[in-house]
Amino acid sequence: MGATGALAIASLAGSISEAGAIKAEGEFQESQFNMNARINDAKAREAIRIGDKDAAKHGKSIKRIVGSQRAALAAQGVDVNSGTAEEIQFQTLEIGREEADTIRNNAWREAFGFKKAADVDRTSGAFAKSASKFKAQNTLITGGLSAATDYAGSRKSTIDTRSPAGNSAMVFDPSKYGGLA
Repeated sequence: MGATGALAIASLAGSISEAGAIKAEGEFQESQFNMNARINDAKAREAIRIGDKDAAKHGKSIKRIVGSQRAALAAQGVDVNSGTAEEIQFQTLEIGREEADTIRNNAWREAFGFKKAADVDRTSGAFAKSASKFKAQNTLITGGLSAATDYAGSRKSTIDTRSPAGNSAMVFDPSKYGGLA
């Protein structure tokens, strides 16, 4: 086989090793992107939980305000269940509900952003893995072709190039090429 053949095998082994490293890098990147996606999913759940909690807390504070309004109106001798007094309470509750809805909507919007970031992370991870697989395959193909070329080159240098007359010079016969002689 000779030194050139051994070099071809070493080159092929190097390509196999490099392809393995490329594939491992892609798998690592995918795992990192997936971890980021899980973190963003958790942030989305937390944003919704906090939004619901804050909306409920706001609802309780509105009920306290309405209770204070009722007490103040009743202390002045006003019927709290009719007329302007009832309208004031209704408007306070309505504004409170709208504010609670806004709190929840803002939480959902924040969560949506986190969910989209998680989707992007998962897609990026899949792409990184796929790209590394493709790059590793190309490395194997290129390394294999390079090794084959090196080996073929070493074999070609050992081919007997002597002329039929026995000397080492190649003999050009123009008659074999359309009678150019």
